[in-house]
Amino acid sequence: MKKLLVCTCFNQEKKAREAFSVLFPNEVCPDVIKGKDKIFKFAKEVDNKHIEAIAKLSGRFAYYVELDGNNILKEYDLVKGTRIR
Repeated sequence: MKKLLVCTCFNQEKKAREAFSVLFPNEVCPDVIKGKDKIFKFAKEVDNKHIEAIAKLSGRFAYYVELDGNNILKEYDLVKGTRIR
């Protein structure tokens, strides 16, 4: 399962989609989960503490996560354009 996790800051979803398309030009952009409340709800659904921590961040953020069950296989910070894991 692939998801983009973004804050509700102005234009952040658009920037996250653009960053994803630069990093992965041949892939379809995954579903976006926007806002702390929705991200927290998703974290509870997949039972992942790291995604819960992302939901508690302050300021601008945009992450791409690839999950297998509740395990994160890949994670990218789309604001910085760097791979976290």
